[in-house]
Amino acid sequence: MIFNEKDIYYSMLRWGIAATELAETSFQVGKNELWPIPDAEISSNASVGTED
Repeated sequence: MIFNEKDIYYSMLRWGIAATELAETSFQVGKNELWPIPDAEISSNASVGTED
């Protein structure tokens, strides 16, 4: 593993160049930039619904 590889990944997301730099990998625009919200967080917050 390259030193600080994870930090570079997040920087590429922030700069908007992840799709071009990671084109040879399984990176998918609109999918791999997002993290799911845990179910426990959704169910513990009354102002967040399943449609959000």
